[in-house]
Order: sequence, then structure tokens, then C-alpha cells
Amino acid sequence: RVYRAGNRHGSCVMLEGAGGSGRSRALEACVLEAKQLGALTLSVGAKTTGARPFALAQACAVQLRESVPELGSAAVPESAGDRNAVQSALVRCFLEAAHNRTLVLAIDDVDRADAASGAWLATLADRVRHHRLLVLFTVERDVRGSSVDPVVEVLAERSARVTLDALSRQQNADILAFMLQ
Repeated sequence: RVYRAGNRHGSCVMLEGAGGSGRSRALEACVLEAKQLGALTLSVGAKTTGARPFALAQACAVQLRESVPELGSAAVPESAGDRNAVQSALVRCFLEAAHNRTLVLAIDDVDRADAASGAWLATLADRVRHHRLLVLFTVERDVRGSSVDPVVEVLAERSARVTLDALSRQQNADILAFMLQ
């Protein structure tokens, strides 16, 4: 998918699974692979950004501004102002950033994102197809396998889905042991 994004065939990928299924680790592995392939990667955890409008989007924008200073601070909008205008400006900003480089946006726990950022991501997901943009995100599914968040459902419709099964205690212990070596 990173190669395809680099050839202006962007897409979205949803990594879904129950708690303990390794979603965050899988996302981190995807980010590492994308970096090794030369993509600019931005990684944000939705549960750490807060609930204010566009909190997740602004966290991504801050990383983008730091990674691509030639965009200038004016190109990365602030979250104050008309919600539709801010959302449109953020979408434009990220698509422009992906014009000359492959951009991978990795969002952990998108189901915990604020509503305005969720709408921004859904709009971005509608526009990735002909851009150098790959949007990866994780979603925690409940034991019934569903999500009650309408933004997540919209994103799911626009994404390839990878479902991860829960890891066993032994698998988690093996991963922990490997990480501590």
C-alpha cells in the first residue's frame, strides 16, 4: 500500500480487533515499514489528544508542520473558526503535503477521536484515492464485533479492513520477553 500511495493510489486501512489483539503493535510495524520505504509518517494516538474540536487533527498538523517546514505555519490552520472552513483547510493542507511525497498518517484508537477530527478523517478518506496518502488507523471492536461510533462506520466503509484476533497470554508474554531482551 505504501508503494501504491507513492504512485498516487492512496488508500485507507483499518486495523480492527478486540482489546489485546495487537492493533497498536501492528500499526507501529506499518509505520516502521513505511519509514524504511521513505514515506513521511505522522503517528498520533487519539486517546492522548483530548476531546476539544479538531484535537486529533491539530496533533497531526503540528507533526506535519515540524516535518515539512516549507509548508509554513499559514498552511496548517488553527482549530478556531468555522468548523467547515477549518475542516476544508486541514484536508487541503494534508493533500498538498502529499503532493510531492508519500505521506502515511497513522492514527491509533480512532474510535476515541473527537467528532470534528473524525469528520476531517472521513473527508480525507474520501479524497485519498488519487494522492500520495495512506491513512492507517486502529479501532477497538467490542465482543460483538461492532462499533457504535458513526464516524468509525463511515471510515470503515472507505477502508480496507484487517481484523486481528486477540493474542493469547502466551503470545503476549512472548512479545514482552522479546521487547525486554
